[in-house]
Amino acid sequence: MATSFSTSKVFDTIKACWESIQKDIINYALMIFVGVLVQGVSLGILAGPVTLGMYKGALKLKRGEKVAVGDAFSGMNKFGPTFMLILLIGLCLTLVAAVIMGINGLLAFLAITLGDSVSALGVLITIVNVLLSIGLWLAYAVLSIAVCVAASLAFVLIAAEDLGMTAALKKSIAWIKAERIAALEYLFGLFLCSLGSVIPLVGSLAAIGFSNLYTWELYTAEKEAGHL
Repeated sequence: MATSFSTSKVFDTIKACWESIQKDIINYALMIFVGVLVQGVSLGILAGPVTLGMYKGALKLKRGEKVAVGDAFSGMNKFGPTFMLILLIGLCLTLVAAVIMGINGLLAFLAITLGDSVSALGVLITIVNVLLSIGLWLAYAVLSIAVCVAASLAFVLIAAEDLGMTAALKKSIAWIKAERIAALEYLFGLFLCSLGSVIPLVGSLAAIGFSNLYTWELYTAEKEAGHL
């Protein structure tokens, strides 16, 4: 387990990703574009297998192999586990958000109801609601980030080790718990990759392309170190 956070390690990994992308940047970008387009057109139904396909395309690029647009569909044989992974993540985050909004709504209702007869109590409930909302939504943000990190690694585990959804997610979460520093470095790296979204026109493609490659670089390093 790493003992200190290393920004240089993160930047070196991103540099390696950029070197890989330069090998076949046009085909890689086209593959991601088609994948994102299909995800949208299918209303998310194909989000899981197409995401897996884009990760597989990223692996080919990392290995120096030629990327094809059709690689975006190479994860269709794993439709079941990847669909369930996307569905589970969506349901989890939606449920938590619904609970938070329910709590906020209840406290707001109490504040309005009690405000006429016991104004001080109404004000107190409003203050509690505001403070609680800030805390709950911050917790939700942290949860969302953790889920995204776990899911990204889970997709690579499904692709690399032919794991099912449950096994991949469990292994991903176990790694995050055991390798907290490496997980934080991974999170920081994904954040830097996401900054590619500011690039005009092709920003989202750049962010996805870098993020997918970054996850493969992390997986390879952690696998070689015996942490995965």
